[in-house]
Amino acid sequence: MNRADSHLWMADPATSPWGCFWEGLQTPWWGFWYLWRRPSLWRYAVMPIVMNLLITSLVLLVLVGGGVWLFAWIHPWFAGGEGWTGWIWFAVEAGVWLLAAAASCVAAFLTWRVLSGILCGYFFGKLVEEVESELGLADRDIRTVSLGYEIWDVGLGVALLLGSTSGFLLLGAVPLIGPPLGFLGMSWYGLYATGVEYLSYPQAIRGSRLFDQYRFGRQQHFHTLGVGAVQTAGQLLPLFGAATVTAGVVGCVLLHRRLTNKLSIVSVEAIAKS
Repeated sequence: MNRADSHLWMADPATSPWGCFWEGLQTPWWGFWYLWRRPSLWRYAVMPIVMNLLITSLVLLVLVGGGVWLFAWIHPWFAGGEGWTGWIWFAVEAGVWLLAAAASCVAAFLTWRVLSGILCGYFFGKLVEEVESELGLADRDIRTVSLGYEIWDVGLGVALLLGSTSGFLLLGAVPLIGPPLGFLGMSWYGLYATGVEYLSYPQAIRGSRLFDQYRFGRQQHFHTLGVGAVQTAGQLLPLFGAATVTAGVVGCVLLHRRLTNKLSIVSVEAIAKS
């Protein structure tokens, strides 16, 4: 690692909305680049990748197995109708299946979010500590996040996600304008919350708590949305997505440094002019 390598976290951040969003999208690439230059860090990156794959496989297995069991349990209730009554029972069964599928997918997503947030989050924290130490953060300034705080923050984040989703679902019930506005609102908040989550790791080891992290996400809104978009895409990719998400965590450390370096310069200049 030489002085030229510091361009990722010492350069001034973008200021335009699209430029900020684009920098957020690049974080996995920055992370892969940094890990390639520092192969000793891969021993800290392997465990969250493995945990991500195991959690995703387990949740999908339970979801598919639960769907098969649910079909065998529900279908006999609606069997036996003939003629037009048969079509009525078929429509009712289809409606029950849609509700059950939606509820199962939501439950699976929340389970995955909680497990990955707690288990992968612990190993992400260790990886971030090593990266920050290499970048010059003193050991006395590193605050290791305890498992209790990790569980509390993940639970609070999931509660905020559930509350916002419920609100946007209610908005979607409004005729005409409701469905598109509700969909856009849920999409926006999903990306924003995901971006806040991954940008939280370099903040958490400095003692920042959840609401401070959301405040930072609002200040760096388009950077946060960019991070959320690329990390959401990584979560949906099979196999390679786990490595992309982990590299994105390292990239978020570099992005956070770029943003806070710029913010500190602005603060110093403002104080000097006052």
